[in-house]
Amino acid sequence: MTTNKPVQSNEGRSLETPLKPELPETVFSSDIEDRVYQGIVLNTLASIEGIHVSDGSFFHSLIGRPDKVKGIQVEQDPAQQAVRIQLEVNVKYGTSIPEKAEEIQNKVSREVAKMTGVHVSEVHVIFRELISPEAPKEKNNPNSVLRELERTMQKDLDNEF
Repeated sequence: MTTNKPVQSNEGRSLETPLKPELPETVFSSDIEDRVYQGIVLNTLASIEGIHVSDGSFFHSLIGRPDKVKGIQVEQDPAQQAVRIQLEVNVKYGTSIPEKAEEIQNKVSREVAKMTGVHVSEVHVIFRELISPEAPKEKNNPNSVLRELERTMQKDLDNEF
């Protein structure tokens, strides 16, 4: 809306001069996709000793499906500017599950909040399987990781055709 304000001229009579229109305030917004939260959680979990994300999540990320990370679910609440995270992990035999749950929850909550500025309303940890003392050696073997990747990719190809 433009309003006119009388202005005195040099000759003593008033002139009508238009004022600049008032512009609406600029609104800044951003959206964070679930896969971003999942990536933060995956990187955080990778730094925690004695656990592994449930099978499949790493392989789905490698074959181009980061939005379908198995074992990490994200539920966003835009009205509250909060996020709820549920994750499934396997735990190494001999690890204190209550202590590990607290460590996971604190680290995930802190990293997600720090990187996104969004409040983490809940971190729900589900311990899916117990990793035997021999299992990590096999999982860390590059040949077994490649074999598992090949099997996963073949299953996905078979399902698509």
